[in-house]
Amino acid sequence: MARKWFASWIVIIMVVEGLSWLSYGYPSLRSIFTLVVLIVVLLASCYRLQWGIAAVLAELVVGSQGYLLAITWPLTISLRLGLFAVVGLATLLWIVRDRSIAVLHTRYWKWYLALVGFLGLAVLTALWHGNTLIHIFLDANGYLFIAMIVPFTQALRTKADIQQVGLAMLAALTMLVVQTVAILFVFSHLAAFQYYLPELYRWLRDFRLAEITMQDNHFTRVFFQSHLYVLFGFILASCSFILKRSIRWSAALLGTTVTLIFISYSRSFWVATTLVLGVLIMLAHQQRRHWQLIGTTLVSMAIGYVVVLGIINLPLFGSGAAVDIGDLLTDRTKDATTDIGGGSRMALLGPLAKATLLHPLLGSGFGTTVTYASLDQRSIEAGNDGLYTTYAFEWGYLDLWLKLGLVGTILYLSIIGGLVTRLWYQQRSATLLTDRVYLLTAAVGTVALGIVHLLTPYLNHPLGIGWIVLMTSIAAVYDRSQS
Repeated sequence: MARKWFASWIVIIMVVEGLSWLSYGYPSLRSIFTLVVLIVVLLASCYRLQWGIAAVLAELVVGSQGYLLAITWPLTISLRLGLFAVVGLATLLWIVRDRSIAVLHTRYWKWYLALVGFLGLAVLTALWHGNTLIHIFLDANGYLFIAMIVPFTQALRTKADIQQVGLAMLAALTMLVVQTVAILFVFSHLAAFQYYLPELYRWLRDFRLAEITMQDNHFTRVFFQSHLYVLFGFILASCSFILKRSIRWSAALLGTTVTLIFISYSRSFWVATTLVLGVLIMLAHQQRRHWQLIGTTLVSMAIGYVVVLGIINLPLFGSGAAVDIGDLLTDRTKDATTDIGGGSRMALLGPLAKATLLHPLLGSGFGTTVTYASLDQRSIEAGNDGLYTTYAFEWGYLDLWLKLGLVGTILYLSIIGGLVTRLWYQQRSATLLTDRVYLLTAAVGTVALGIVHLLTPYLNHPLGIGWIVLMTSIAAVYDRSQS
């Protein structure tokens, strides 16, 4: 049954991505395809709400910014927002049918109510300070995903429900791996695929799926925002390996995810993976498995490095990236604070920190902008001496402090800390090995999300909030099963 469910989601994701590609060539069909998908999800959610939740989570894993499909007239409504709406509507029907709001029967509803209260305060604060309305909306709309705690807890009542949506996410992760490797291969062989590259690049760029960047060493960086879930896959593999469950499968998944994290060429993910690995090694030490985990991870890194070199340098019709074995790693690690990305991030740090101190306790509200000297060539060419003004910041915790204030930031982090503590306690109390793996992954994954947010903001984005909401729902399920 599990294999059929996994295979079904592979097919579903392939179909949706096929419709996305087709709608790029025929833009008039994009809204129609999106409506069809949303109607199918609505009907499936009305029949079984878990199916709608699985669709939401699968889209998070493969959809990056949520525009895999979209309704483009009269307003642009992304597939992610559409799924949010139809699953929310189906949840109202289930609440009426069940005559119960499940989230109110958990210990966590007060946490979310307090957080929503502070988010509302951030909107009022923004209006008080005269922030631009469109900036307020665009800045705050990512937090709307917090409302998914109601559908998630309404749908996920048993461990079987968790396993069902988990398989959908694993299928989506599999597709993300295949897609990333395929894109890397194609863009590393320009001569062989020159007739297809422009359209493929525009589809990925215009639908906000991935960033394709040619590095100085001729390596093509393929970065999906949803590669965050590859990091969670790495943690799942490591936790499974530590607790001696499905060793071969765990090692294979560990190697695959390590390779994908490397391909992303994201220094934020590299730093987070290194720090999380340190946490995992300490946990493995308790099981006397630390040397095995270290050895397996190092071997996986070495194999992944060789595999990536093979993918990009494979001579196909006389083409290949011809990336040097040494430059593949050192090109991304040298000048980390002086290149365009790292230098701009460092240039932002001072002005952003200064802005947080203007209204330190309650913040300046959503849509607050900061101006800094960017190293991005586009900003320099635009004039203004390279000065760039934005309301979106790479320094995640300073972003929270600026918008929500110190009080709101502490509240948000207290919720995350309380969730990690609860998951850890449940993991210690669990008797089944499978439960321990899931709960340990949930706890460490939430810690990893907090680490990534330091350099790349995810706690204010559906990709990160979706993980927090799912982990809260899992904690609620185990609260009932262990009571």
